Amino acid sequence: MMPNPVDSAVYKDPAAAGDSLLKKDKETETPEVPSPGSPEPKESGAQEQAGERQEGEADADQSKKATEQILQDPKDKGEGDLRQQEKVVAHSDEPPAKDSSGVISVMLYLSALVAVLAIIYIQPGFQSNLPPVPSKGRADIFNEEIGRVKLNFPSQRAALWRRSGIHLTRHLEAKRPTEPVSMILTSGRGAEKTLRCLAVHIAKALSAALNTSVLEIDGTSKASLDSDQVKLDIDEKLNTAFGMKKGPAVIHRLEEFPPGSTLIFYRYCDHENAAFKEASLIFTVLLEEVEHLEPQMSLSDVEEMVQDHVKGKFLSSTEPAAFDKMDVDKLGGLWSRISHLVLPVAAEKDIELEGCRS
Repeated sequence: MMPNPVDSAVYKDPAAAGDSLLKKDKETETPEVPSPGSPEPKESGAQEQAGERQEGEADADQSKKATEQILQDPKDKGEGDLRQQEKVVAHSDEPPAKDSSGVISVMLYLSALVAVLAIIYIQPGFQSNLPPVPSKGRADIFNEEIGRVKLNFPSQRAALWRRSGIHLTRHLEAKRPTEPVSMILTSGRGAEKTLRCLAVHIAKALSAALNTSVLEIDGTSKASLDSDQVKLDIDEKLNTAFGMKKGPAVIHRLEEFPPGSTLIFYRYCDHENAAFKEASLIFTVLLEEVEHLEPQMSLSDVEEMVQDHVKGKFLSSTEPAAFDKMDVDKLGGLWSRISHLVLPVAAEKDIELEGCRS
């Protein structure tokens, strides 16, 4: 007797107990009964039972997998749910969003304030650590000023700038000068305005280095005055200027002063006993007998020409004069004190035509 297919489907495997009702209904359906008269297919029935058994086993495997998924570790599932809940709670605790532009403005303001305070706090210490900037010396200032003067006097000899620069710079560089500095500028009558102008500009370069003013005394305005009175006037002006450090002094047209009055320059130009050792004096002498000094003349020839011209102006005779009057010996002593450097000046056409420019 063949087993009932319905019974075999119901009891074939306990693991299939969790299948759906639809699956059970399908398995409990009554198999199709062959029509009368046809031979019973014994072998085909066995094959059908074997196929149904395989299908049942496949369904059982699927049901087992589904059950394993359902019975998955509850701990993992619980942790996942817990994390999800924490995210929800965290989002619920967040404060409402503020205006981002306002926050940025506040942050920028605070940053700027901190930067300013840091600069104020750090700057004094930072500056104290910087090496001190060396200040310009008097000689440096003088050389800069002379460089500008040269631009306005392009016709002068190179020797004039070189010799005068060395002579005056050496005096400026001395911390404690041992004697005053003096020089003589000279020219023919064709460069009279240039002579006066150049002497003043060199004196201004010195005054810039010394941070003083310039004193000018003109011999042509004193020529007809009493020698003693002129002497007192010169003494007063030089003493005040050098005493208050208002030099240098420009003595225009030395040859025009009353001869005896020039003896006062002993006091201010002496090598060892000068009243003011930091004093500087620039003398000018105009050689009226010549129009121009030739460029090829040597400096020694120029000096000799100036000395002869001054001697002819100051000495009326070869006889000794009174103690307060000029004579050969006194003139020799004066000349040795003021003639450390004698330099010729050439005419500048624009100055001779238009006058001196400040």
